[in-house]
Amino acid sequence: MPKNTAAQLAESVDKVVAHLNQQGPQLTADEVRAAHRQLDQAAADGTTADDVRCYRRS
Repeated sequence: MPKNTAAQLAESVDKVVAHLNQQGPQLTADEVRAAHRQLDQAAADGTTADDVRCYRRS
Protein backbone atom coordinates (compact mmCIF):
# COMPACT_ATOMS: atom_id res chain seq x y z
CA MET A 1 0.00 0.00 0.00
CA PRO A 2 1.40 3.42 -0.90
CA LYS A 3 2.30 5.59 2.08
CA ASN A 4 0.16 8.46 0.84
CA THR A 5 -2.89 6.18 0.95
CA ALA A 6 -2.13 5.28 4.57
CA ALA A 7 -1.57 8.95 5.38
CA GLN A 8 -4.85 9.98 3.77
CA LEU A 9 -6.71 7.18 5.50
CA ALA A 10 -5.17 8.03 8.88
CA GLU A 11 -6.06 11.70 8.42
CA SER A 12 -9.63 10.86 7.45
CA VAL A 13 -10.07 8.54 10.41
CA ASP A 14 -8.60 11.16 12.76
CA LYS A 15 -11.01 13.82 11.47
CA VAL A 16 -14.01 11.56 11.90
CA VAL A 17 -12.95 10.44 15.38
CA ALA A 18 -12.27 14.03 16.47
CA HIS A 19 -15.67 15.06 15.16
CA LEU A 20 -17.41 12.20 16.94
CA ASN A 21 -15.59 13.11 20.15
CA GLN A 22 -16.41 16.78 19.52
CA GLN A 23 -12.75 17.66 20.04
CA GLY A 24 -12.11 18.95 16.56
CA PRO A 25 -13.65 21.22 13.99
CA GLN A 26 -17.09 20.41 12.68
CA LEU A 27 -16.93 18.44 9.46
CA THR A 28 -18.90 19.52 6.45
CA ALA A 29 -21.06 17.02 4.62
CA ASP A 30 -18.53 17.08 1.77
CA GLU A 31 -15.69 16.18 4.17
CA VAL A 32 -17.70 13.28 5.57
CA ARG A 33 -18.47 12.03 2.05
CA ALA A 34 -14.78 12.37 1.10
CA ALA A 35 -13.76 10.38 4.18
CA HIS A 36 -16.26 7.65 3.28
CA ARG A 37 -14.90 7.54 -0.29
CA GLN A 38 -11.33 7.25 1.01
CA LEU A 39 -12.32 4.47 3.40
CA ASP A 40 -14.19 2.62 0.65
CA GLN A 41 -11.25 3.01 -1.74
CA ALA A 42 -8.79 1.88 0.90
CA ALA A 43 -10.89 -1.20 1.60
CA ALA A 44 -11.07 -1.94 -2.13
CA ASP A 45 -7.28 -1.57 -2.34
CA GLY A 46 -6.81 -4.00 0.54
CA THR A 47 -5.70 -1.42 3.11
CA THR A 48 -5.98 -2.78 6.62
CA ALA A 49 -5.99 -1.23 10.09
CA ASP A 50 -2.49 -2.68 10.52
CA ASP A 51 -1.33 -0.67 7.49
CA VAL A 52 -2.53 2.52 9.17
CA ARG A 53 -0.95 1.56 12.51
CA CYS A 54 2.37 0.88 10.77
CA TYR A 55 2.17 4.24 8.97
CA ARG A 56 1.49 6.09 12.22
CA ARG A 57 4.49 4.45 13.90
CA SER A 58 6.84 5.47 11.09
